[in-house]
Amino acid sequence: MTGLPHMPRRYVFWQPIPSMHQMPFLEALPEAADADVVCVHAEDVPADRIALGWSQPTCAGIKLLGAREAESSRLFDTQQFDTLHIFSGLHCNPFVSAMFRKAVARHATSGLISEAHDGHGVRGAIRRLRSSIDAARYAKKLPLILAMGSLGVDWYRTAGFRHEAIFPFAYVAATAAVKHVPPMGEAPPFRIAFVGQIIHRKGVDLLLQALETVADLPWTFEVAGAGPLESSLRARADSAGFAGRMTWRGSMPNREIGGVLASCDLLVLPSRFDGWGVVVNEALAAGAPVVCSDACGAADLLATTTMGSVFQSGSTASLSRAIRERIVAGPPNADARCSIRSHAKHFSPHSIARYFVDVVRSVREQTAPPPVPWTIVAAIG
Repeated sequence: MTGLPHMPRRYVFWQPIPSMHQMPFLEALPEAADADVVCVHAEDVPADRIALGWSQPTCAGIKLLGAREAESSRLFDTQQFDTLHIFSGLHCNPFVSAMFRKAVARHATSGLISEAHDGHGVRGAIRRLRSSIDAARYAKKLPLILAMGSLGVDWYRTAGFRHEAIFPFAYVAATAAVKHVPPMGEAPPFRIAFVGQIIHRKGVDLLLQALETVADLPWTFEVAGAGPLESSLRARADSAGFAGRMTWRGSMPNREIGGVLASCDLLVLPSRFDGWGVVVNEALAAGAPVVCSDACGAADLLATTTMGSVFQSGSTASLSRAIRERIVAGPPNADARCSIRSHAKHFSPHSIARYFVDVVRSVREQTAPPPVPWTIVAAIG
């Protein structure tokens, strides 16, 4: 299969759970594509995700189906050349994997939307081998792979999938407009924030090490999130003398995260690996610059120094330099924050939905791929 038989009139997205990081794009897609959109999920958003601030989706304008609903089981009953099935990876969930195999058996037109996988260590080597086997089996059957950022593109190309079928893609964030309110009185210390799970992969321990090296500068640090490493990292911060500089907020509803991001001067995402890292989207939409590791897919969004900078994953020295440069430069002013918010519109749900339609059209017509929206900012400011 080298293309699509028709421009689809219906898109069916198969997901483990209704993804908070895809749903805003899916809700914008019916208008952009002039097509029906269906999202089939294996299960509802689980309690642990809700504790992290997720919510059950409202799914405005799209049809949401559960795996056990009769209608979802009939989606392959007839050969429909105007339907494109998009699967969230090949091994992310048993139900999604089974439906992908069913789509292949029924010769249904199918594509993938997926992050890169963590390729470190023995488990990473196994993941790479499995992806290479998947490429040998399915590459010719997949005219479209939406890979999250350059990390995802590199992963699928290296695995052996057809380069012309792979397109850079991005998760999106539905963030309410939150206006930055300048602090009153004397200029406060530089405000740094981290939002996410406090787990080894997210690298909060590396961030604390980096902050120890810039203790001579005025800063405060706010953590919105929880996880198994919280108590040990809080003890470490206290022993470093940071108790008066740090605020630990615990898990917060996602609707409140925008306020944290709009009030900070810098978001830091120090992950050892992150297939994407949608908090980067959220920070930029709130007008806050970001320091992000090069092992995060969302690092692709930091196309200008105004928007942020990228450091070497796992390197405390590299992270320290990036943070020191930001603190010394001072908080972003109103013009800088406005510029960041303006750039963030290039990867809004509506922008990504239009890009998705252009990608599908280029596959259908076998023409040059469309411009990647978030790369446009590299030529601005």
